[in-house]
Amino acid sequence: MPKVDERAHYQAGIAEAKFAAADKSFEQYLNSVKILERPQPLMGITGGVRPLEKWPHVMEMAAALEESQKIADLKARQVGGSWLFGGARASWLLRFRPGSLIGLFSKGETEAKALKAKVKFVYQNLPDSWRLPLEVDSQLEMVIDFGQGVKSQIIVFPSTEDAGRGYDFTYVLMDEADSHPYLDLNFLALSGSIDSTGGQMVLLSTVHPTKVESVFQELYLGAPQNGWTKMFHGWRSRPGRDEEWYARAKRAVPETATLNPELYMLKEYPETEEEALAPQQGKAHFDLKVLKVMEQHCREPIVREGPMGIYVKYQLGRRYGCGSDTSHGTGGDYSVSVVMDLQSGAVVADVMSNEISTDEFAEWTIKMLHLYRDPIWGIEDNDWGISVIKAAEKARYHRLYGTTTHKGREVGWHTDRKSRRIMWGELRTQIDSGKFTIYNIAGLRQFFTVMLNDDKDGKPEAKQGAHDDYPTACAIALQMEGYASGVSGKVVTVASRFGEL
Repeated sequence: MPKVDERAHYQAGIAEAKFAAADKSFEQYLNSVKILERPQPLMGITGGVRPLEKWPHVMEMAAALEESQKIADLKARQVGGSWLFGGARASWLLRFRPGSLIGLFSKGETEAKALKAKVKFVYQNLPDSWRLPLEVDSQLEMVIDFGQGVKSQIIVFPSTEDAGRGYDFTYVLMDEADSHPYLDLNFLALSGSIDSTGGQMVLLSTVHPTKVESVFQELYLGAPQNGWTKMFHGWRSRPGRDEEWYARAKRAVPETATLNPELYMLKEYPETEEEALAPQQGKAHFDLKVLKVMEQHCREPIVREGPMGIYVKYQLGRRYGCGSDTSHGTGGDYSVSVVMDLQSGAVVADVMSNEISTDEFAEWTIKMLHLYRDPIWGIEDNDWGISVIKAAEKARYHRLYGTTTHKGREVGWHTDRKSRRIMWGELRTQIDSGKFTIYNIAGLRQFFTVMLNDDKDGKPEAKQGAHDDYPTACAIALQMEGYASGVSGKVVTVASRFGEL
């Protein structure tokens, strides 16, 4: 009998240690969290009550909750975000942080009830000794009374005009935020409260397929400069998902006049944030299906030196052209130069960086161009592009693109309303016809977020917060087509193709 008592005492000690660890750390609490897994017979999954899988991306979410006040998580479907940010986090605060007020927001009442059910499931599957009686347990609310007027409360809300207004929440989760009909109003009401009380706010969502801009997308794209922490979890985040899984999921999507399997997978199961943020095809400047096919040709450069990548070496008899789009070099937009084989439509080399000065950018570009026997170079003559033009002239680069206007000879590529329409139109024609090859995956991904801005007369440009530097450089390089023959002299001067500039 004493041995039984010793064993019971030992087990009680372990239970107390687990409780203390869970109380101290949310990540330790996850060791005791169980979730409901739906049966998936075709994949051999029987379903039922299962421990929360501590996959790397799940633990990344958990770590962010310990470090960041405001989180925007852009995700593919079914990667465990609602269970972690909703079921686990809300139940931990409810039980281990007396006095917590937790607000969970969904797009509709049905979704709100389902989110609350996840919290209840996690709570009722905690060790028996951890659970306290629920003073309130309805479809939209849970309350624990700790005594002396201290209560922890979870309230779930569908997205309505006044949802959550007037509460001082400890924690707010907006699940599938991009689909909330009143996201902008709810966010304005809640974010002010979070800022004043020091609470925590999480926006978790896939991107709504018909929204070009939204509060969620702007917060994600503006991070971290706006004070938010952004995370992306694509379809590959979840272990067990591979190319075979993706193909099987895609085959299950019917093709109709309004539903395309390729575009459905792009929005619901994106692999990259650029795919996730790509506008609906009707708003996209380029054919998104073609861009997905183009990804198959992406590969690492055969030569990598600093920001310069060489994908195909110089070949005698080929005609090359270069286009450059220059940024400030402060960690925001990218400075990009591309060398294009104008006969094949392949970008054979590039310089791409958002961390180098304009002088360094010019030096790297000139070094790259020497490898291709100094092809014609079109430099966009924006504010920072002028610095690159001056650096190129100082280095005596002898094949700079320029135009002759009524003002005289002007070096550089000038983008105005006329030239923009032509350069972006011709680039789209080349892309959509499959006559273009981009090996740099980071460069190609920028094409996904180029949209037609209805507020600017259909002007093609990147979604706010995204980048279009690589596509711009490609568009300029493509315009060098007529001037890529062997021409000597310091500046290649041509009459303007677009009338008076």
